[in-house]
Amino acid sequence: MAREVEMKPLNISKGDDPNEKVDVDFQALLGEEEVSARWKDHFHRGEESVLLEFKDICFSVETKTGLPFRSKKSTKVILDHCSGFAAPGQLTVLLGPSGAGKTSLLHALAGHNQNFTGDVLVNGEVVKSSLSRHSAFVLQDDIFMPFLTCRHTLEFKANLALPMSLSAEEKKERVDSLLVLFGLLKCAGSPVGNEIFRGLSGGEKKRLNIAVELLGASSLIFLDEPTTGLDSSTSIQLICMLKLLAKRGFTVVTTLHQPSSLMYQQFDRIILMAEGRIAFQGPCEQIVPYFADLGMDCPVTYNPADFLLMSVQQETFGRGTETRKLILDNYKQLDSPLPPPPLKKKHDAAPVWYQLLILGVRAARSGLRIAVVHFMVFMGVAALASIVWFRRGYDLSDLSDRMGLIFFLQLQFFVFAMMGTINSYIPERMVVKKEFRGQFYNLFHYFTSKSAVEFLLDIPTPLGLSSILYWVANLNPDPVRFLLFIVILLSGYVAGQSIGLAIAALVPNPRVAPLFGLLYFFMSGIMGGFFVRPSRVPVFIRWLQYTTPLRYIFDATIVNEFDDDSITYNVDGKEVKSSELLDSLFELVFHNVWHSLLVIWAFAIGFRIFALIVLRLLINH
Repeated sequence: MAREVEMKPLNISKGDDPNEKVDVDFQALLGEEEVSARWKDHFHRGEESVLLEFKDICFSVETKTGLPFRSKKSTKVILDHCSGFAAPGQLTVLLGPSGAGKTSLLHALAGHNQNFTGDVLVNGEVVKSSLSRHSAFVLQDDIFMPFLTCRHTLEFKANLALPMSLSAEEKKERVDSLLVLFGLLKCAGSPVGNEIFRGLSGGEKKRLNIAVELLGASSLIFLDEPTTGLDSSTSIQLICMLKLLAKRGFTVVTTLHQPSSLMYQQFDRIILMAEGRIAFQGPCEQIVPYFADLGMDCPVTYNPADFLLMSVQQETFGRGTETRKLILDNYKQLDSPLPPPPLKKKHDAAPVWYQLLILGVRAARSGLRIAVVHFMVFMGVAALASIVWFRRGYDLSDLSDRMGLIFFLQLQFFVFAMMGTINSYIPERMVVKKEFRGQFYNLFHYFTSKSAVEFLLDIPTPLGLSSILYWVANLNPDPVRFLLFIVILLSGYVAGQSIGLAIAALVPNPRVAPLFGLLYFFMSGIMGGFFVRPSRVPVFIRWLQYTTPLRYIFDATIVNEFDDDSITYNVDGKEVKSSELLDSLFELVFHNVWHSLLVIWAFAIGFRIFALIVLRLLINH
């Protein structure tokens, strides 16, 4: 078994001149001697080098100022004719003060923002769509499935991103190589975690974030402020890791907000931005002499990065505008790229069945723990409810108790599915957005696999609850009606799941979305036909009963239970068939179970299609 790379403390000596280039012994820093030759071969990308060029990139947005009814539109320029390149084997860093446009340029180059003019070229070929299939993009936030382990997270990406021609053993070897190289072997079996569920540290998550993106076999890597939230020691280790990747032939482009002097020493090229324009572009060692030629000398005791940012700030000791104008007006590119190699064609995405399988396995791993907890809790509820509704007879009061039990069970199915889906999908929304941009699976396949797996994981809970209470409470003893009762409740579960999907797609805020779910639940419960007869509801809101599947679930279960001439109830000393009580006690939309089921499934399919469309539009936006 491969031994983990130990992230060792830095021990780097420098001369008196802070601008002097310092070379870091990466093998001493990262323990690279522990990485065998097969790992090095895997990460050598010279034959797949990517030269990124961009020409005249412009991007602007419309803004409104003033009162809502008297607002004035204006155009704000974000990127103004930006041109440059990032070469393989170099760590290229985008620097600039807040609002300079460095993140906007990064997203434009990666293809996440298509609303710009200009050309992006990869190895001399103009890119007409997203660069997702040829690049890796490491977001500023580390977004993962919290309950998956570090190894499972990497294995999921490996199964979808790597060619199908690779065997399972070869894919596992790739995963092991990344665990070793990024110092993650010790925490390979630990859950990633989130702000609630404790897991990996910030530095481990950041390294895992980069490792996951590298599994796409991409030689071009974009990173958006990767040191955010990390301490100085972890930050320099991360930058040195990027430097190591660049030395192996990767094209690394990253934005950084305020790098330390030690981090600055590892940069190969700098693209300095101000006011959406490029103020400097060239090798790192040439930038201080370049500014000296403009009459701006970097003091010996200054961090060059701080000096550069201060030079292009809005205010710099009262001379910010003049200094910035001088820099921008005298801009010239100090280097040019070598002729690019031909671009290799990327392998096709995994087949549909394989995507569904891998997505389903991940959904099962993520949801199994919560499903077990839910099952244990609801079995406790079943025990309590069994005592309350034990062996009901056939008096009129028992009929009311049966109605209450039926409504209780359908609420459990419907609300359990709706709220569970909201709480499940919203945390995954950003993960899906990130993965979908990588074009490794189809959004519909994600929906299908996750819905199916969650149905299989969750359904034993309400199914067990209903099966116990149905016979304990002495509901209709006909086995066919019992099976139909289960079918109705399962249909209600699917409908609730679909409505939860729609709410999660429309309201991405994890705190607000459950409130919308509760609002819909309260409306459904009130208008469901159990608490209030629909004819007694005011006319101007009576139509709300048709906007919830709970109304039709109630109709179907009531008809299934009471539309039976073989069962009689004792009403004022008389035996009355339950079917005769149906019309007198209930106001039904449909007297046929199958008609109600058709409407329930129309809700289920319609809301699911709506959720898919909304999520697709929002992700593309």
